[in-house]
Amino acid sequence: MLKVPSWRSAALMIALAFFLGTWLGSKHVVRADSASVAQVEVREINGNSSLILSYPSLKTIYVYQTPFVGLPTWSCSYWFQLGDPGAPINRQPCKQ
Repeated sequence: MLKVPSWRSAALMIALAFFLGTWLGSKHVVRADSASVAQVEVREINGNSSLILSYPSLKTIYVYQTPFVGLPTWSCSYWFQLGDPGAPINRQPCKQ
C-alpha cells in the first residue's frame, strides 16, 4: 500500500524546496526596460482600440485613438511625460 505523507513532511518538503531555490537562484538585480526602441501596444481604451507608443528611454507615452477606423489618420491624440514614481502624471494634447 502507498504511504501518504503527513502534512508535516509535506510542509517540510515545501520549505526545503523554497530555501533550496532561493539559495541556488540568481543574485542579479532585475531592472526596468530601458531600451531606446519604441514599444508598440494595441489596447482598448473607452471601448475603442488605441495604438500606444512607449519610449522608455524618454519616459514618454503617445496614444493614438481609433487608428484603425476608416482611413487611418495616425494622428496623436495625447501623450504623457513620466516623472518620478508617485508624482502626478499630466495628459498633454498632441500638437496637430
